[in-house]
Amino acid sequence: MSELLFQIQSFLLTLVLGVVAGMVFQFYQLLVRGARLGKYALYIMDFFLWMLMILLIFAAMLFINQGEMRVYVLIALVVGIILYHRYLGQVMEEPVSQAARLTIGIASFLTGLIKRPGRMVADWFKGLMKTGQAPPPVDKGPD
Repeated sequence: MSELLFQIQSFLLTLVLGVVAGMVFQFYQLLVRGARLGKYALYIMDFFLWMLMILLIFAAMLFINQGEMRVYVLIALVVGIILYHRYLGQVMEEPVSQAARLTIGIASFLTGLIKRPGRMVADWFKGLMKTGQAPPPVDKGPD
């Protein structure tokens, strides 16, 4: 009987994992839509999403049922994703959308912090090139 309870527990925990995966997918969709990424940036984001999902599901499967992959585990994962999109997707739309907007805002701020010094240095070099000034001579000091 304990083996049956373990399998039921594994199924329910994997179902919850599917709900979490559905939320991550919705967050990603809203993030990509809000960020208006280019084609190549979208490819990179897709790659990182799938690496994150693989790590998340793999770690959860190790925790839930010691990494055993059975058909009911895959069914529970898919059913959890479907349940999220069918019943919780509309309810969670606004909080997940706010989280996506917050993430975009933080990423934009950090990108600006990184780009600003780079632009200043580039503009300084452009100014040197336009004026044709050579760098100051090196003072060798008294010989």
